[in-house]
Amino acid sequence: MSRIDRDPITVAAVAALVHLKDKITWGVLPVECRHEIMGGYAAQVAASVSGKYESLSHYREVLAPAKDEARDRDFFDLVCRAMALGFNEKWNLT
Repeated sequence: MSRIDRDPITVAAVAALVHLKDKITWGVLPVECRHEIMGGYAAQVAASVSGKYESLSHYREVLAPAKDEARDRDFFDLVCRAMALGFNEKWNLT
């Protein structure tokens, strides 16, 4: 059985997203760019799950967080939505 937590591409995408969230929290990256940064890297998570990298711009549009979504819970929800979108696309559940 293949497990998502053992897929190096997906693990790397989620790790990058977490790292970027930290960089924004610490002030290394500007909070004004959070919407674009989080949307872009959440799209990478969805693409790593689905295997459909040609859909990156679509995923970015769907996943880009609202300007006021900055709490830890919002971040957790973003990661879950990215994975759900990826699985939905992978298994053609739309």
